[in-house]
Amino acid sequence: MVFWNVEKLAIKLKNGKVAEKEKFLYFFIFIMSSSLFTYFPIEYASNGYKYLEMFFSLTISISGIIVCYQLNQKGDGKFFIERFISLGFPIGIKIIIYGILLYLLFLIISLFITGGNLIDHSFIDISFLILVEIAFYVMLYRWMRFVSH
Repeated sequence: MVFWNVEKLAIKLKNGKVAEKEKFLYFFIFIMSSSLFTYFPIEYASNGYKYLEMFFSLTISISGIIVCYQLNQKGDGKFFIERFISLGFPIGIKIIIYGILLYLLFLIISLFITGGNLIDHSFIDISFLILVEIAFYVMLYRWMRFVSH
């Protein structure tokens, strides 16, 4: 399994070198992690922010999936779901790791600026989550184009 090197996985997918067992593992981990992350909403956010996050997340997901599907169809039109899930796995790992590091940097800077006082930054948190989700689909689009064309 490829955990980090998206290019290596994209080449394997393009050349038909990913075994069904490996595809199954990508799918299994994708579904399990999707289920797990649904339990981590922004708890301290007001209902308005939660609904805003839900609206943008749903809009970005629907748009990202449709755009990636159309891209795949314009290419060879094959294996969309296995490409989406397989490529989404290492991309998701990168996004999560880089996202956590960037968010920690943001928290350190905000604590430094506010003199150690915690502030309500629900809007910033939601904006950050939206940007992370957009980054995921942008990276996925890039590699879907490589694999399907």
